[in-house]
Amino acid sequence: MQAINSEALTNSTALIHARKVDLDTKAGMDFFESIRRRQVPDEYVSLVDEIINAIAAGWFEIPRGVDLTFSKDQHGRLRQMASRAPWLIEIQSEALAFEEFRLKFTPKGGKSFGVNSIPDVADEAASVSNRLSRLPLEHATGEITVDLWLQILKDTQARVLQIRSQIECLSLDWMWNPHYPLEHQVARLRRFSCMHLLAEYISGTRNRHLDRFEVRLLDAVKHRHLPVTEYEARLAAEHQRRNDEARASWLTNFDLIRRLAAILDGLTTYHQATVSRRLNQESKGQFRLQRSPINGALAIEIRYQYEVGHTYKFETPFFLVNYCLALADEIESVEPEFARYLEACDRAYARTRNLEAAEPDAPRQPVMRRPDDIEEVAA
Repeated sequence: MQAINSEALTNSTALIHARKVDLDTKAGMDFFESIRRRQVPDEYVSLVDEIINAIAAGWFEIPRGVDLTFSKDQHGRLRQMASRAPWLIEIQSEALAFEEFRLKFTPKGGKSFGVNSIPDVADEAASVSNRLSRLPLEHATGEITVDLWLQILKDTQARVLQIRSQIECLSLDWMWNPHYPLEHQVARLRRFSCMHLLAEYISGTRNRHLDRFEVRLLDAVKHRHLPVTEYEARLAAEHQRRNDEARASWLTNFDLIRRLAAILDGLTTYHQATVSRRLNQESKGQFRLQRSPINGALAIEIRYQYEVGHTYKFETPFFLVNYCLALADEIESVEPEFARYLEACDRAYARTRNLEAAEPDAPRQPVMRRPDDIEEVAA
């Protein structure tokens, strides 16, 4: 990376000489001829040369304000001047090449919902010249000194070093392999001072959303040096706890659906008030037949905020009752999981619609469930 010669660029005497030499060289005069013509002292020649080279590169101008500060007109060009810095042009090229490399690790099915991946470094590199935090938004006479401008340029160089370190860190194929030992991947992130990207790195390479529990664990890895093996163990234990809790909840739901089917089994009428009264009596008020005030669809609430049949918008008790009986049959052979439950619901609904298609005009008599094993034994 090109070094910024602060000694030359902040030397007021050299800047005054350089202003005259700059006018000559822009008019077509040779640099050394201008040095002789302007009678620049020998001890300032190298400094003036540094200043002229910086001007030619586009990222520096001779200050034209009071006391060698940048004028209002120059203030409006400073961001553009920064964008011409050779180190920024170089990092933008490197970042574009890295993003091309990164494309080959895009998940085949696309990015999952809620994934927060590592930001595009090409965008980051392109925006460095627009993020000059030390540069005043409004011009004030005498405020923007050469020292301040050079500090702003050094800030951009520091950001370039960060981006370049990130590119080097992530330029190995195994850093994008979700099955590679995470402990080694995190060690490389730490080595290249990229631990601030840990959450995005995990989310992006594993193609999954991170919940608050995992984010807190990763914060402990970043700031309190929690071992990666401990993070993985705690995360696995939390996932197992949630799975056990979800399984227990669905087991409860399945038991309630079976109980509902037992109440509805053998109904002799589908009159809504009669069905509602029987549910209320047999369940002691736990199960309730409800009709939506929005679309008039029927459903049976068997648990707080959990209704059977709500999805399919049944209009009559006939279809809702037969759906509940079919659903009780379908869940007997599935695991107590949300996805398997949805599949059972779809199969039960298909059986209900088939019933209507097969006998569209037939009297709607209750459909008896097949007997449970315990009923067969009792018989």
